[in-house]
Amino acid sequence: MVNDNFNKFDAPNNDSDQVSALLSADVDHKSLSKPTTKTEDNCSFLDFNDSIDGDTSSYQTTSSQSDTSYGANDDSSSGDDKDEEKKDRTPERKPSDEGPAPPKKEGDIPAKVPALGADNKPSTAGDGKLLPERLTDEEAKNPDLRQFSRATLEAARKEINDLATDPKKAVIGAAKVNRVIAFGEKHVTPNPHREFGASIMADLQASGVTHLAIEVPVTSKDAIDKFWETGKIDKKDLPKDLQHDDFIKLITAARDAGIRPVPVDRAKPDLEREINKIPIGGSQDGERMKLEDELARLGGSRDNHMAKSIKSLLDADKNNKVAFWVGSDHLADPEGKGQSNMAVEQLREKYGFSVAAFADEGSYYPDSTVVKLTKGLTKDVAIPMEKAKNLGGLTISGSNPDFASDLYKNYQNLIIYAQRPAK
Repeated sequence: MVNDNFNKFDAPNNDSDQVSALLSADVDHKSLSKPTTKTEDNCSFLDFNDSIDGDTSSYQTTSSQSDTSYGANDDSSSGDDKDEEKKDRTPERKPSDEGPAPPKKEGDIPAKVPALGADNKPSTAGDGKLLPERLTDEEAKNPDLRQFSRATLEAARKEINDLATDPKKAVIGAAKVNRVIAFGEKHVTPNPHREFGASIMADLQASGVTHLAIEVPVTSKDAIDKFWETGKIDKKDLPKDLQHDDFIKLITAARDAGIRPVPVDRAKPDLEREINKIPIGGSQDGERMKLEDELARLGGSRDNHMAKSIKSLLDADKNNKVAFWVGSDHLADPEGKGQSNMAVEQLREKYGFSVAAFADEGSYYPDSTVVKLTKGLTKDVAIPMEKAKNLGGLTISGSNPDFASDLYKNYQNLIIYAQRPAK
């Protein structure tokens, strides 16, 4: 089931821009075959349907609302008729009636008594909801949430309850109708976003995905090509932030599914940082200009390079589809629709490709506003941010000034991961 905020399938742009060296060994997608050497993917991921005992009947679709949501199953029978039948068959029992109460019918479920929050009000979700919509007094006093009004926070929780979908269904549905599926991660480990990605690689391949574009410099192309052939890679050939077992499992799962990993980042990805360390108008102006010339020679910003690299993959064959695995910042559109220079927005606006993007939040990121707001969440959920106005208006971190202007609405979709046991 696909949320209606996903972009429609667009034909590829035939612009002839090419990325030198990156695609010299590209193979037509039809000739891609899984190498004979395989590496076992041992990553574990709590399947969403397992977490709800395999019952997916609560996902309802109507002609006026295509979003998948949690809710009770529809009952098409007339409630009034049933009530009348009950009245005819069952005599009213009065307190004065003698004898024991009639036995409970099979399937009767006793009502649960909700726990009380700090304000002596029910704090459990209840009614089949993922989260309680009321904040307790203790939650409202949390210094990281206090900057937002209580009404806004409670409205954001309601949006999560109302809009939540199964992440796997949302992603695979989007993969069927978009040329690019972008996954924005935090570069940390353990990382449930990577575990989730590894768990759905076979489904992505079945949906037409042919390449996995990764935030690895093109200088590691030989190492990635060797990995495609042998299934072996030295972690030292990866950026420091990706030298983790769960990232190796992610790219291994892609390889095992027949999806080819391709490095799409620019050489010297830290070059901008080096330039920004040098003050303008000082004694080091010459050094700064030298670095800026090198940046121009390498093709400009990293986002420009990644977008061009993915464009070349898509242009190589009209049937190619790309899963783009990158840091969440490269998915953002902080200036408003189509105004960002980030890689995903360039693919959409500059090159005309259809893209569905999924950023992540989870307990592994302790500064996260959403993590504090969704404490007690037991299922992983995907939220279409275009419809979550209150959630979208929250800053990503209430305590970290570096994210003071970074809002959740900057992302197309948000996957919120339930808390995992500490490893």
